[in-house]
Amino acid sequence: MAAIGAALALTAGACSDATAGGFGFPGAAPSLDALGRATLQAVVQGDTARLDGFRLTRQEHNDVVWPELPASAPEVGMPVDLVWADIERRNDRALNRILPALAGRRLDYVGTSCRGGLQAFGSFHVLTDCWVTFDAPDRAGEGPVAVPRFEVQFFKDVLVRDAGYKVFRYYEELPRPAGRSAVP
Repeated sequence: MAAIGAALALTAGACSDATAGGFGFPGAAPSLDALGRATLQAVVQGDTARLDGFRLTRQEHNDVVWPELPASAPEVGMPVDLVWADIERRNDRALNRILPALAGRRLDYVGTSCRGGLQAFGSFHVLTDCWVTFDAPDRAGEGPVAVPRFEVQFFKDVLVRDAGYKVFRYYEELPRPAGRSAVP
């Protein structure tokens, strides 16, 4: 985890003159924690416009991110418009599953972690296997029962560019109790 923090500090300090003082893309969060907190808040509020603002736009993806990804190589033959259409389809499906399950709930943000490491590309980095952790006081039982803690992969990958954090797309994973391993 310390290696990821050091790499992110280097990334944040390596802003070009053209983007210095900005967060790489409009709507980017200033930190991973801010992105996780704001995403949870937007999900609870059912605010799809705000959620969309945390995500890469078609132009950001197609003009900046896609050309630096290995899948964009001519020999792979993957058309960017087909890739973007798939991202949109999966994103819509995810929001249609997540929002009904969590909108209007009382959820208290705990933290965001990316457990899969950091991948470096030309002008950006990608944090992988990201989880948002929260407490659900509305699920606590009567008496001195601990408030249940959950984690969810609202997004699995986060693009880091010029000290700004953005989501590639949302995932349709529902929350699970924190600390529980995924079923193989």
